Amino acid sequence: MIVDGYYSIDSVSGPTPGKYRVSIRSAAEGAVLSPGMAPGAPPKAKKGAADAIPPKYNLNSELTAQIDASGSNTADFALTSK
Repeated sequence: MIVDGYYSIDSVSGPTPGKYRVSIRSAAEGAVLSPGMAPGAPPKAKKGAADAIPPKYNLNSELTAQIDASGSNTADFALTSK
């Protein structure tokens, strides 16, 4: 989850080293976050609720992140509406 522009995943819950496809989604109106959800799992939204994030950043995402075992990893993405 991103809160006030900050995010983190601890090494126990986070992904193992490797290259990952990144999908960025909003917590759509009516979204429900359940306790115990898997890290990075998108919130469940009301049926038919539209995501405020354009599909090029989620459904059609070509964003990737490389996770290294060497320590702290950062994966920041500048989103635009164009």
